[in-house]
Amino acid sequence: MNFDITIVASHHRTPIVTNYISGIHHFMNFTPDYQLESNFNPKHGGYVRNHIGAMRCFRGHQDALKNVLTHSNKDFFLVMEDDAVTNTHDWINILENSIKNIEDHDLITLHARQYTLSGYSKYADVGYGRSLYKVAVPRTWAVASLAYVIKREACNKIIDAVYDGLPLDLFLYFECKYALLDPSCFNHGNVKSLID
Repeated sequence: MNFDITIVASHHRTPIVTNYISGIHHFMNFTPDYQLESNFNPKHGGYVRNHIGAMRCFRGHQDALKNVLTHSNKDFFLVMEDDAVTNTHDWINILENSIKNIEDHDLITLHARQYTLSGYSKYADVGYGRSLYKVAVPRTWAVASLAYVIKREACNKIIDAVYDGLPLDLFLYFECKYALLDPSCFNHGNVKSLID
């Protein structure tokens, strides 16, 4: 594989993703119960009701990226939250074909919701009935940090950020140049997100 896997997990629930990556080397990262600063005043309001959960999710992704950067020499990383569920046995092939077509994007989101393809233009077939799309309409966004592949050199865009009320889902799409895989090769396995 031309990528390493890092998992964002919570001590408050059992990571179900391990059922789907059994036998595959990965880094498991359990996020501490980070606390908001007492004077926290969100720059971006209205996106989430639970800022502690959103901040912990954000910090968890940062920790997972720091860890994999330290322990891996790969150029690409698959970041998965602990409740990512593969929906096809071909997911590794799909991911490797997607990486070959990452072009100048920072990352490819492998699972998204609350988006319509009308804001995107198809630019590559990756096989297995799936394609990659780039943003065609400025400020088009999708929601989901469940599973994405990111270039090594783009990781610091996330690591260096400070949580300011913008959840990671939206940070990825507002602050990073991203492509979208459709249809997804992952499902969201839990009813509640890491933010909850």
